[in-house]
Amino acid sequence: MTLNFFGYKFFIMKTSSALTQLSLLLTMLSLTGCVAVLAGGAAAGTVAYIRGDLQAVVESNIDRTGNAVQRAARDLELIAVSDAKDQTSAKYIFRTATDRKVEVNLKHATDRTTNLSIRVGIFGDETLSRQFYDRIRARL
Repeated sequence: MTLNFFGYKFFIMKTSSALTQLSLLLTMLSLTGCVAVLAGGAAAGTVAYIRGDLQAVVESNIDRTGNAVQRAARDLELIAVSDAKDQTSAKYIFRTATDRKVEVNLKHATDRTTNLSIRVGIFGDETLSRQFYDRIRARL
């Protein structure tokens, strides 16, 4: 007996074989979605919140992005604690009014793009991270 599913022929000999084939098909279909997400993740302007870090690629060089970070922090009334910069990276540390640490890391990607990472506190705060990111984008 054969089963035709989306152009794939499945030969059903036993129940366990059919279940195995169906699970393989579902796995293949789910992986195609992941590939599309990963392929699109490299574009400038892409934003992802992963394990407490807001990560983005912005269309701006590292110096201009660093200036936007500092102005956005002033807009949000964050207190500057430290900053360290070189040609390919920058790290800014701020504190909120409730003494939560906000860390911003920049890394040179290309002459026109910068990788940006924002982390609030130990476990992250998506709302504040996105507010900070939106302010940075407005300042670019």
